Amino acid sequence: MKAWLRSLALPVGIAAAAGIAIAIGVHAWLGRTAEYEAGRVQYMKAQITKLDREVAEVAALRNQIQLLLARKQILEILHADRIASVRLLDDLARQRPEGVYLTAVRQQGSNKVNLAGHASSLRSLWTFIKNLEASHLERPELVEVKPGEFTMNMYLRRPRGG
Repeated sequence: MKAWLRSLALPVGIAAAAGIAIAIGVHAWLGRTAEYEAGRVQYMKAQITKLDREVAEVAALRNQIQLLLARKQILEILHADRIASVRLLDDLARQRPEGVYLTAVRQQGSNKVNLAGHASSLRSLWTFIKNLEASHLERPELVEVKPGEFTMNMYLRRPRGG
């Protein structure tokens, strides 16, 4: 039996040495693979951070675009109001008959206009009201009429669709 054990010792030793060598090789290979994967994870984290910054920049640019569009809309509204004011004053000058003099023109809100003035006669005031009805002004209403003086309200006709 001793001989038989001696004859097995060499193959068992070789197998044990081979098993240890294989275990060391597998351990080294797994270590390199783990390092490679850790490097890939680090690279992906760096790319995710970079993309997060770019997403934040895009969000900031979109916000800036919205602010600029809001400013543009405000400027368009102001421009339209300026044109409406010029048109109002032009219409008042054109529609005013002889004997009617305006002392105050006030805009109240977005489309209500209050006028105050002097009229030499009720006929000239009536002509003024009829002329205003034919312009871009709507619903001229006398608020107060005193001898030689008047106060009236009217509304600007806004263009439809913008």
